[in-house]
Amino acid sequence: MKLKALLAKAGISIPSESHPALEQEVKGLTTNSIACQSGDLFLGMPGTRVDGGEFWPNAIASGAVAAFICETAAEKTQDRITAEH
Repeated sequence: MKLKALLAKAGISIPSESHPALEQEVKGLTTNSIACQSGDLFLGMPGTRVDGGEFWPNAIASGAVAAFICETAAEKTQDRITAEH
């Protein structure tokens, strides 16, 4: 299923500007950035010791289509967010 279709089914609004990732096929889900494979959707969840969302750059580098992370993780890793992310 394409990322944009998955987001729509989840009731998540898509920004008006297009991003190439929205057209990518999501082949799997993972919460482990190290085990992430090409086509996966990374789910970075906050934990009791560490926020998994802070590892989104590793997931993207491993081929993740996109990463869902909390606002806190986005703020902590803001210096790593670029236009292509």
